[in-house]
Amino acid sequence: MEETFPIVDAHVHFWDPDLLRFPWLEDILALNRPYLLQDFSGAASSLSVEKMVFVECNCIPSQNLQEVEWAAELAQQDPRIRGIVPMFHWKKGKQFMTNSQN
Repeated sequence: MEETFPIVDAHVHFWDPDLLRFPWLEDILALNRPYLLQDFSGAASSLSVEKMVFVECNCIPSQNLQEVEWAAELAQQDPRIRGIVPMFHWKKGKQFMTNSQN
C-alpha cells in the first residue's frame, strides 16, 4: 500500500485568457486556454494536496488587481487556496498602487 502525506503546493498558477490578457500565452497554443481549479484537481488527483498558494501569471499590468480579485474568488470556491502572491511593480511603487485603484 502506497503511503500518502499531505502536500502544500506553494506555487500554483491558474489563468483564464478569456478573462485576463496574458501576452506570453498568445504564441503557446497548448497553454493558451483556461487552466482552472478542475484542471489542477485532475492533474493532481493522485496526490493529497491540502493547501495551495496562487502565484500571479504575468497578465498585462493594467489587470494585476483584477487578477488578484479573480484569485480571491477562486479561493472562495476552493478553500485549499490559502494565499495569493500578486504581481507588484516595485519600481513604480506608490504610483502603481494609485493607478491600479482608479
